[in-house]
Amino acid sequence: MRGGPLPWGVPGRRTPTDVFDDAVLDSALRLQRLHRPALDAVSFAVQQIPDDLEDLRARDTGELLADGGIPMGRLDERDGRVVVVVFRRVVEQFAGRDIPIADAVHDAIVELVASWLHWDPEAVDPHYGRFE
Repeated sequence: MRGGPLPWGVPGRRTPTDVFDDAVLDSALRLQRLHRPALDAVSFAVQQIPDDLEDLRARDTGELLADGGIPMGRLDERDGRVVVVVFRRVVEQFAGRDIPIADAVHDAIVELVASWLHWDPEAVDPHYGRFE
């Protein structure tokens, strides 16, 4: 069967990047609702892979790590704001087939925010770590 491409906005047209970006946005909005004053100075961003991927593979950084010793994200400071950067390819690889991508994204973001606030991840979100 032949036909034109799918119109914008239909579920079949969504790319894996769109799904990932939406998961980051949903997670960010959830955490901002839970902790509005504490997260007013926080922004969220997505990056494909860490800039220093080869260096990270060669050393143990002690950061939030996916399998293989690569961090799933990092905290940056830009213009006086904290930016939670999530590495798309690393989180996707960590999630694999066993963990829904939205849950893997949310847990990565919760761990990064918890690290920044010096809180336990469960204090940031009580549903942390519960892949359903």
